[in-house]
Amino acid sequence: MKKIVLIGAVVVLAAGVIIVNLTRKKGGVEPIVWYGMMPHPYKTEVRSGVERFEQETGLQVLKVVGQQWTQDNENVNVEALSTRGHKAFSIYPGDPAGANALFGQLKSRGQVVVAYGAEPGLPTPVAFTVATDIKAAAMTATDKLIDLMGGKGRILNVLELVTDINTKKRDDGIREVVAAHPGVEIIQTISDMTQVSEATVKLQSALAARMDEIDGIITTGYNPTIAAASVLAEWHKNPGHKKIRFIVIIYRQGRRRYRSGSVVPLHSLPQA
Repeated sequence: MKKIVLIGAVVVLAAGVIIVNLTRKKGGVEPIVWYGMMPHPYKTEVRSGVERFEQETGLQVLKVVGQQWTQDNENVNVEALSTRGHKAFSIYPGDPAGANALFGQLKSRGQVVVAYGAEPGLPTPVAFTVATDIKAAAMTATDKLIDLMGGKGRILNVLELVTDINTKKRDDGIREVVAAHPGVEIIQTISDMTQVSEATVKLQSALAARMDEIDGIITTGYNPTIAAASVLAEWHKNPGHKKIRFIVIIYRQGRRRYRSGSVVPLHSLPQA
């Protein structure tokens, strides 16, 4: 699977190729805008790909990060940017329908739009989307976790941002796989974690309340994954604690932080 640092370059390159005859100029308004919804490790990695694209092509890209992981905040920021003469936009959609409304406005003004990281609702005005098959990745991870659990048991389902367009797809994929295994159930779902510290508290609370019931944990976001790796590493230091199987889908930069005997890494995928 391609590394995430290349995805930012590919996304922006696509827009750059379309309007390259208009952009080989220095100074003035940047021809391309890359937009990230808010500060997050995923956005940091994609941004590094955008910066590499600039270095390799000489094309200028305005890199903007929003204040909230919401479509409303994205709309306000991008609509303001769209009046400044930029020719193309690379945008992470905040909402399947809401993003398409924004993309349609940009397209109607003659501006090129591509989506990255998540798929907007179909049909869509964007030229194309570059993203992982989010639901399929979550389903693969769940299947693997169930195998490690011996085909039966109870799962703690740990999601990240409820406002992320991908969170529902991950949750749907996990639940679809669990429903196909009569001996498996989701005993609890925890979500809405914007910081590692917040995720740590929620995980510790879930383990304290259900320590004898949880057989496996799946995390599908950066902050809960880093928190779970730390919490489970401590958990398994106690020989009296039951062994909990753990599967993650995480970014490349997080690999070093979750390698331990209590953690079974499965995917290193681009996500939020």
